[in-house]
Amino acid sequence: MKRKKNRIVLYIIILLIGVGASILFFMRYQRVTSNMLTCVEAFSFDTSVTNAMTIGDDILISTSDGKINLLDSEGKTLWTKDVGSSVFSLEISSDGKYVIIGAVEFHVVDVAGKEIFKKGMEDHVSFKSKYLKDGKIKFIFQSLSDLSLTAVTVDGKGKTLQTEKIDDLGETCFIDISSSGKILLSGERGEVYIIENGGFTKDANMDTKVSTIHTVFGYFFGDSTIVCGYRVSYDPEKPIPVYFFDENLTIKKTLYFKNINDISLYDGVIVFSTKDGIVAYDENGKEVFAIDELGFQGFSYLQNGTFRVCVFFKRTEGENADFVYKIDLLDAQNKKIGDYVYSSDTIPQLFLAANSQNIYLIDKSHLKLISKD
Repeated sequence: MKRKKNRIVLYIIILLIGVGASILFFMRYQRVTSNMLTCVEAFSFDTSVTNAMTIGDDILISTSDGKINLLDSEGKTLWTKDVGSSVFSLEISSDGKYVIIGAVEFHVVDVAGKEIFKKGMEDHVSFKSKYLKDGKIKFIFQSLSDLSLTAVTVDGKGKTLQTEKIDDLGETCFIDISSSGKILLSGERGEVYIIENGGFTKDANMDTKVSTIHTVFGYFFGDSTIVCGYRVSYDPEKPIPVYFFDENLTIKKTLYFKNINDISLYDGVIVFSTKDGIVAYDENGKEVFAIDELGFQGFSYLQNGTFRVCVFFKRTEGENADFVYKIDLLDAQNKKIGDYVYSSDTIPQLFLAANSQNIYLIDKSHLKLISKD
């Protein structure tokens, strides 16, 4: 009898342990899944997507057939415009009221899709555009016969105010435009030029022994800093220099990275997504924050006034290897709100809504919405 009682007690203990373990597992599962972001397909296009950008909480998307579509977060089409050729760039004005569409010609439209004006140049292709801080717009066109450039500054209605001719430098250049209208040319041979009013005002040189050509970049950063360098090293294990110049192209600081996958600029920070993770710096080259993910490389970084998105990736092993992407949604203090992991055989585009935590993901011709329940 005593042995029977002991057996019953033992069964009860085992049962209680099992119930407790189940409760702990459920609680842990709840904590894990509560951090997961959800992903739903919002829209599918007939042709491939060439460019996109967010306007408020909506997303403006261009496709290879020359169509521009503004969609809301549910995939509803708000307006459509056909510019007749593939679109290579989209840029919104600082007041959020107008968009420059870069195609064979530049088209300036309001956010309702109404065309204000268009600007083209005979025997030239559209190359770069920028809204300036005084309300003007600067367009850059490249000649079809050589690598010479023509910069045209217009007012808000498209009237030409200034034309600048830039001779063929004999090399492919990365081009950026400052908010005051200065032009930065970063050449594949390592030459860096600042151009103002059609004249070369400053120049500098970068070390070309560390990198392959055609991966050069150069950006105006803030009011008095220029950041230039290369994205890819000859030797994948050898760090490459990134130069922080002042406005006179004097080096303020040099940083070293392994291959750079993406670069993004926001107010006060320039963010590099690299082989080792994601790291941000201020105008003096001082580190602001760094975020990494074990086993992943940094892919891209996004932010708005409230949220940040860090995207990481790695390549799976095997014959049919895919990329695995991990998308982390953070608050302004870099505290994680949620994450989402998915695989793809292509390189996606990601965009963060301006006023919410909605993340738009474009994979091939599919638009997906990633959000927190």
